[in-house]
Amino acid sequence: MPVFVYQMAKAGSTTLVNSLKKQYKGMVFSAHELNPDHESREIRLLYKYAIEKKHPVKIISNLRDPVRKNIAHFFQGYKAYTGLSFEIFSALTCEELKSLFLNGTKVPHNEQETWFNESFVKNFNINVFDHSFPKQEGHTIIKKDNIEILLMKLELPDWEKEELIAKFLNMKSFRLKNANEGSKKVYKEQYSKFKQEVKLPAAYLDRIYSTPYAHHFYTGEEIKKARARWE
Repeated sequence: MPVFVYQMAKAGSTTLVNSLKKQYKGMVFSAHELNPDHESREIRLLYKYAIEKKHPVKIISNLRDPVRKNIAHFFQGYKAYTGLSFEIFSALTCEELKSLFLNGTKVPHNEQETWFNESFVKNFNINVFDHSFPKQEGHTIIKKDNIEILLMKLELPDWEKEELIAKFLNMKSFRLKNANEGSKKVYKEQYSKFKQEVKLPAAYLDRIYSTPYAHHFYTGEEIKKARARWE
C-alpha cells in the first residue's frame, strides 16, 4: 500500500521520507500540497489514485510546536520572505532578524490554522479537529473510507515514533535516519544562534499558542514550557 508523508513544511518530513524510502517496500510519496495540478507528476498520479479512484493510502503527518516550525520556515525561506541576499542576511543581528521574522508580511505564521482545512478537509473530507487527540500520548490514528492517517508529535522520542510507524505500516521494524537538514544549510549558524538567543513578545506567543491547533494537540503544560522557552 502506498504511504504518503503529508504535512506542513518544516515538521520533520525529510528524515521521515528518506528513512521510509530505504526501508519500506511500498511506494513512498511526500508533499505539502495535494491537488490534480501539482507540479510533480507523482503527486498528480497519487491524487488520481487516492481521491478519484478511492484506492487505499496510508498517510503520516507530523505535528510540531508552531513557534519552532515558524522559525524554521522563516530561515529556510529567508530569500522569499526578506528579499535579502545571504551576504546581507547573514550579517544581521538577532534583533534585526527577529524584526524581519515578526513583521514580514510573507512569513507563514498562521499556516497551522489553514493547512489542515486546505489539505485534509478539502481532499479527504476529514477534519482532524473533529477527532479527539490524546495529548499526553502524542499520537492517534484516524480512519475514513480509503484513508488512514497517523498523526504524531515530532517531539516524541525517536524510538516511539519508530514503533508507531512500524506498527502503522505493518513493518517488522523501522529506524529513523536523521537527515539533520538544518545543519547542512548555509544559514545554519544564524539559525542556531537565533534559536538560542531570541526572545519573542508575549503578544506573538499569545497569538500562536492560543490557536485551536496548539490547544488541540498540546497540553497546557507543554504550551507553558514552550512559552517559557521564548519569553
